[in-house]
Amino acid sequence: MVASRGSENKGEKDKCVDAAHTESGAGSSDVESALGKEEQRTTIQSLSGDVEEVEKIMKRTIQQAMDRGESLIKFEKKAEEMEQAGKMFQVTGERVARSYWWKNVKLVVVIIVVVVIIILIIVLLATGVIPVSAPVPPITPITTTKAP
Repeated sequence: MVASRGSENKGEKDKCVDAAHTESGAGSSDVESALGKEEQRTTIQSLSGDVEEVEKIMKRTIQQAMDRGESLIKFEKKAEEMEQAGKMFQVTGERVARSYWWKNVKLVVVIIVVVVIIILIIVLLATGVIPVSAPVPPITPITTTKAP
């Protein structure tokens, strides 16, 4: 878009240069001088428009670059926050795992102690170390005798 205008502007510049040569030459009229000045004005106006357009594009590009920079800063902050949260999660996970490991060890120890006590009681009962009460004798009917 700018290149096409540039080629048009180049043609207009050539016309301006030709007009300047005719102005300086003998026999140039006021009409030719006015036309040359008008062409210069249009050339200047078109160049001014091109400069304004380029300026707008540059401003937009700079704004986009700044926006990207701000986005990168936001992403960087979020990445740091996530890294810290990950470290905290790891530490907390290790604590929980250690806590449950100890609970598991305690439970296994309690189960082993209970089983050993039960086996000990059975062995002691079987060997007679722990006395068992004598069995209750069967109930026999009472016989009554009559006196003579």
